[in-house]
Amino acid sequence: MATLTQPEFARKKAKLIDVVQKVYRTRFNSVRPIPYLRDRNYHVNNIFIESGITVFNQTDASSNRGVWRSLDAYKDIFANAPTPPVRRILQGDPGYGKSLLGLFLAYTWCEGEDTFLNNFDILLVLRLSQFNRVSSIYRAAKKCLARWESDLTSDDIRQIIENSSALVILDSYDEYPDVASKDNLVTQIFNGKFLARCEVNLTSRFFPEDLLGVNPIRLKLTGFDDKERDDYLQKSVTGGNEEELKRIKRCLNDNPALAALCQVPLFFACFAHITHEQKDLVVYSSVTKYFEYVMRCFHSHLREKNDDIVRKISAEFENDHNELSKLAYQKLRNNQTPVWGKALLCEMLSSDSCEYFSRLGVLVEDEDSIPSTQQRSDEDGLVTSQVRWKFYHSIFCEWYASFWLKVIATEHSEQTLNTAVREMDAQKHEYIYRFACGHDPTAAKNIIRQLVEVYGDTSITTLCISENPGDVTEVLESIKKVCKRKVYIKDDDSKLMQMSTIKLLKAASDNEVRVAEVYMEYSFQKVDDSKTDIRLNSGFVLPALKTVEKLTIKTEEGAKMETGEVLDVIRYSRQSKLLEEIEFEDCDIPEYVEVSSLPPEVKDYKIKVFQVRGDSVAYLNPESGNWKNICEEAAELQREVEALSDQMMTNEGVLCHQQQKRGTVGSLEEQKKQHNELHAAINIDKSDVTSIVDRSTKFRGRFHKRLEGKTPKSLNENLKKLEAAAQKLSIQDASLTVTG
Repeated sequence: MATLTQPEFARKKAKLIDVVQKVYRTRFNSVRPIPYLRDRNYHVNNIFIESGITVFNQTDASSNRGVWRSLDAYKDIFANAPTPPVRRILQGDPGYGKSLLGLFLAYTWCEGEDTFLNNFDILLVLRLSQFNRVSSIYRAAKKCLARWESDLTSDDIRQIIENSSALVILDSYDEYPDVASKDNLVTQIFNGKFLARCEVNLTSRFFPEDLLGVNPIRLKLTGFDDKERDDYLQKSVTGGNEEELKRIKRCLNDNPALAALCQVPLFFACFAHITHEQKDLVVYSSVTKYFEYVMRCFHSHLREKNDDIVRKISAEFENDHNELSKLAYQKLRNNQTPVWGKALLCEMLSSDSCEYFSRLGVLVEDEDSIPSTQQRSDEDGLVTSQVRWKFYHSIFCEWYASFWLKVIATEHSEQTLNTAVREMDAQKHEYIYRFACGHDPTAAKNIIRQLVEVYGDTSITTLCISENPGDVTEVLESIKKVCKRKVYIKDDDSKLMQMSTIKLLKAASDNEVRVAEVYMEYSFQKVDDSKTDIRLNSGFVLPALKTVEKLTIKTEEGAKMETGEVLDVIRYSRQSKLLEEIEFEDCDIPEYVEVSSLPPEVKDYKIKVFQVRGDSVAYLNPESGNWKNICEEAAELQREVEALSDQMMTNEGVLCHQQQKRGTVGSLEEQKKQHNELHAAINIDKSDVTSIVDRSTKFRGRFHKRLEGKTPKSLNENLKKLEAAAQKLSIQDASLTVTG
């Protein structure tokens, strides 16, 4: 293909910039924060609020371990970019604003100078849901952003991109039709085969494991906190009305579960706009109950704003949406983008149904629809249709699909449900499982059982347990399976996740279910003054747990923890009647703890307290109050055991030889005298043997779990030899005594 001349390159580059900016302006001038606001379009700058964002700092390349650090602002995403190719993955759960961020970046870039994106000549925002077996990123850009411009070919775009400073945003990897293909276009881009000189941002619900090998910059959206919620209310809802702002905030603060839900920006936007119009306060116990209320408000709003005909069909479609639910479910299960041609969708449902859900705002026209005479895929796999409809947001698709999953869970065989769970990726479609569990207790019991079988004790299982609307005893067996392993409370968990985990642990405690370990990863803040609760950094409270066997608190490397804080954790932990171990990981703890302040359970080793720093494991010695390194003490005991064992084996041989040489002549009194003289002559002190055997046996009994894989096997082998020799010596002495 012909190389563009310098004048042609400059002209076509300016043309491309003008074309894509027109597309972006159309998009960012017509944003609807929630579906039913059909009569109100917002400019992206009037509703966009920077939410929390963190970046992953890898600390161990071999194990991919690291910590998440907060960024001050979105512009820091682009600060200190590494050597090209620059690849970033921005992860965010559904409703956290990944696509809205892309739209805001497009707006910022269009503003021109004095922005943090002014280093980029070109910005391409491409939606991966449009890609199906796409082999050319440049043809995709042509089709999605410049399809009407005959003067710009896909090769023109290639030359412009390859010779310019460009940022490419690939939105919604989780909706990418070719996500399961190992060598798909996104993989090739991340490996540097395409767009090697460009910076590429990929957004996704999850971190694609197959892309982490190229060591991309990993970012995560963490949602709204109090300040960001206030900013949104003032900017987009209350219009400076301070009394209304306070009223909405009271509604939020009076409902702790709602506050956790509203960490999700989409959920908060729904809450804010609905509460602004509806003055009643509703208490929510789960995500499902909250969403049920949101949907009721949508239907109610539609009935109030429309004519009798709409009100009549509303009664039908508000509760009877089986066909829509089935269609949504089939698309998700088959890993297909939930988009339909309008004519086809009306044929599969009905014209009235399509019209109603369109007015409701749940179904919207896909603004990326590519005009043609019929629905088809073009030569490069880009799906085209005359008019295409999709769900307003993926969460609404999963809401309707969840009703069909509920049907499968309650009316079909266990094998059918198992197959459905295996085919519907819980990592990609978390909310369909949560909603289905929240609809019906029988569905919850059956789905959770299958999730445990298929995925194990993952976060989705915990989240679904918290959605269960029935008696907790219905899912008790699943709770037992989850609690057999380590239960994490992580600082970078969402508030919903933390709330669900606490709910799970409380259910386990109330129902006498053993919890193998509670692992608090950077989430511990302090023990409350009452010593009965732990307060997390998120503000949530972990109450007394009666059935925990081990509690681990992991802090930042070298974080100081005073003696009083250590004792507070011990006092809190004593509330568990099954507690065996407390572990402080990476903490900087004082070398000495006052022995008199230790509770009886620690003094008699019923509760063992450990400090772990890297590979070093130390235990709190309740006799001295000092920390003793387990491996070092094990090695010391091993040396003593080995030396005494060798000495006894040698001395036993000498003793036997001397006895044989002297014979057993004389009276019993003379034999005892000879025996004692021989023992004294070869310097065997029975108390030494008894002492080392007792110390080593207790040490091994207390710390055998910790010693596994950390100390040489010879320690246990020498202990056995020593115990055998000591037993033999005791038998000999006892024999002489009895005979005497």
